[in-house]
Amino acid sequence: MDQSELIKRTIFWADRIRKWGIEWITGIYPSEMAFLLGACDLADVCSIVESGRGTHAYSTKILGEYSREKDVRVISLDLEPHSKHAFGKELEKYPRLKCASGDSFSKMPVILEDLQGGQWGPIALLIDGPKQHMANKLSSVACSLYNISVIAHHNCEKNTSFWDEFLMLYPKAVHHEDAMNGSEWLSFKEWEKGEVGKQQLNRPIDPSSLALSFVTKPPKPLSRFLRWKWKFIGFWSLWL
Repeated sequence: MDQSELIKRTIFWADRIRKWGIEWITGIYPSEMAFLLGACDLADVCSIVESGRGTHAYSTKILGEYSREKDVRVISLDLEPHSKHAFGKELEKYPRLKCASGDSFSKMPVILEDLQGGQWGPIALLIDGPKQHMANKLSSVACSLYNISVIAHHNCEKNTSFWDEFLMLYPKAVHHEDAMNGSEWLSFKEWEKGEVGKQQLNRPIDPSSLALSFVTKPPKPLSRFLRWKWKFIGFWSLWL
C-alpha cells in the first residue's frame, strides 16, 4: 500500500463528499466513506458491491456519486427492495448504480460471477450486513473466488474477536486513523463532527469502525477448487 498516495486520494474524495452535500442521518460515517473511495481509486476498481444499504442509504448515495465521477459500476444489495424506502427514487438517479434485493449468501455469488464474467473487475466489497463473524465468512470466500482488490467491513471495531479474525484473513487491514494524517484530514474530520453531531448518535465518531484492506489473491489452485466446490456443492459448504 502506498500510504502517501492513499492519503492524497482519500483527501480528494473527502472534499468531493463535502461538495456533494448528502445529508448524513445514520450509517457509515463520511470519513469512513472517504477512506473507502480513496482505496477504490488507488486500486483502480471497476465495480463496487455493497451488502447492506442501511436505513437511509447514505453510503449507497455516496457510491452513486462516485460511480458518476469515476464511471464504475455499483451493485447495492439488501434484504429489502430499495423501492420500499423513501430513498428509493433518489437512488434511481444514478445510472451506473443497480439495486438488488435478497440474502447476500445466495445473491452475492451470482452478482460477482456476472461482474467477473463481464470483465468488470477488479472489484471492491463493502459489507454492512451481515455483521461480525458472518461478514468475515462471506468476504473470505468471495475474495478467494473472485477478483476482489478492496474489502471493507462496517461495525468491525478493534479489540473485538471479529476484528481479530478480519486481521487474520487480511493481515494488512487498517482503520482510517491508522493511515490518515495532516491538516486537510483534520479539517474534514471537524466538518464531519458538525454534520453527524446534528443527529442522535448511538456510537462514537472516533475511533472508526470501518475495517479496510487491499486484498492479496490466494494461489490459483485454491481458487479453482473453491469455485468448483461452490458450483457443485453449494456456497454454505465452503465454510464446513
